[in-house]
Amino acid sequence: MGARGPAPRPPRLKLVEGDPGHEGKARLAAKATVLVDPGAPSEPAWQHLFPAPRVRDVADVDERAQLRGEAERCRVVARREWGRVVPTLDAHGLLAGIDRQVLVDYCVLVARLDQAERDLSRRGVVMRFKRGWGRNPAAMVAASCRQSLQRYVRELGLSPSARNSWEPPEAGDDPDGPFD
Repeated sequence: MGARGPAPRPPRLKLVEGDPGHEGKARLAAKATVLVDPGAPSEPAWQHLFPAPRVRDVADVDERAQLRGEAERCRVVARREWGRVVPTLDAHGLLAGIDRQVLVDYCVLVARLDQAERDLSRRGVVMRFKRGWGRNPAAMVAASCRQSLQRYVRELGLSPSARNSWEPPEAGDDPDGPFD
């Protein structure tokens, strides 16, 4: 079996893009408002997603501090990404409360990718193990995060091509439209 083609675009994103498929703004607006009420979801408590690790078994004081710092760094990166992405998507009317988990997953992936890249910078792509030289496991984590992030970026409309195609609603548009 071959590929099924591109994934369908959310109706709200099509509206922001200016109806590229020529479905008609009224039809897209009806599709966009059928299931969910627009509005930004609440930000999660990042300390629950990135808790401080238990370091009782780690004897080295420097390694303990590094492990604690990793969790805090992940919280900061995820919080910063949430603050960067959510207001922009909400301003274009692309969010609903039901989108919270997708946004949380996206921000967690960004934080994990940051963590993996810092490990690669610190320890290198190739490392010495007990049985010899091998690839740093963080390289595989980074590759997996990038692959998943590509899907989220497409789904949320965060790629440069999606941003360039967004058209803000005009002042004289339908007062009952989804952007009011």
